[in-house]
Amino acid sequence: MGIPALYMGNLARLASVFIVSRRHPSLFGIVHAYLGQIFTILIVVLACIVRLRWVNRGPAAGLVAKAAGFAARLLLLSGCMFLFWMEVHHWYVRLLDRFMILGFSFFGYRLFVPQETAAYYETFSIPAFAPLVLATGSIGWSRKAKGLALETRLFFLLHLFHRIDNALISAFHFASLFQLDVFLCDIGQYLLPMLLWLAAAILRLPGGKPAEPS
Repeated sequence: MGIPALYMGNLARLASVFIVSRRHPSLFGIVHAYLGQIFTILIVVLACIVRLRWVNRGPAAGLVAKAAGFAARLLLLSGCMFLFWMEVHHWYVRLLDRFMILGFSFFGYRLFVPQETAAYYETFSIPAFAPLVLATGSIGWSRKAKGLALETRLFFLLHLFHRIDNALISAFHFASLFQLDVFLCDIGQYLLPMLLWLAAAILRLPGGKPAEPS
């Protein structure tokens, strides 16, 4: 029941993006990269809450309340983070390009990298991961800060590798790297943020107590 519901929700998202972009093309970036991503996160969390309610009856109502509170915090934090990232992610991409151009210059190549995309969605793993960590009550604030600092550097390296891949494909015609690049982007944007969040929420702190099962 959950998979068809998520499928229909995603179909409604795509139809909405199409209708809005046909009538108001200037809103495409906001509806696709901002509202669309938040909607996707929300329906997945709601599906999890419905399942919790279904399989845990009676005394587990507190668990459902915790899940609903987490969903509310996640929605608020995701909205703020996505709005912020829509404004600053171009600067982040330019920083990536500076490192990439410097690296290619060591091999005698001089690159010109145009900035053409309205929303460089490959970098949105950062505003997807950060709200998940910040909304989780079982992770202490000191660990949240350390985790965000460490994982942001990991995402930076992954995004840098993606930009290098883009340059090799478009400027040097290494078409064989395309499938590898798509594979890494999918892992980096969707799977890795979820795995890192689960690790931060579940794993035992060194020399400390295990996280509460919230």
